[in-house]
Amino acid sequence: MRKRVILALPLLALAAACGGSSSPSGSTDYSPNYVGTYSGTYTTSFTPISTGQTSTYAYQTAFQIFAGLGASDLAFGGSCALTGHASSASNFITFQNNCTTHDTASNCDYTYYLQAGAGTKNGTTLTMSIPGTYAVNCPTGSDSGTMNLTWNMIQQ
Repeated sequence: MRKRVILALPLLALAAACGGSSSPSGSTDYSPNYVGTYSGTYTTSFTPISTGQTSTYAYQTAFQIFAGLGASDLAFGGSCALTGHASSASNFITFQNNCTTHDTASNCDYTYYLQAGAGTKNGTTLTMSIPGTYAVNCPTGSDSGTMNLTWNMIQQ
């Protein structure tokens, strides 16, 4: 039970990320459709190997999306260098990424292995889902498991 509570706090650090990548030149640039500030609900679901029981937490959050280095590339503001690519004005993907954070309150280290995710934008509504796995190492023990991160946001 304690590991689940400890894990929920650093998942807030994944609410967004920043970075950039490159795309072929001459491509249609859909990134202007996504650039902006978003706020809404961030939901984390994770299943630790130790218990096999899924826990879900929802938070209110905000983040920014910036244009990446190439046409239609996206960079998400935050701490985990999350990047993506828009395939149209309403669909995008996020790229695989690993992110490590440290929670000073618990003295725990968290490593998130984010798989490729997908998202849509309809008007000002943006949704995004990223599956992955995680590992947590604390002075009191360690655990790992699967997770899914979901954002339901409104562009401001």
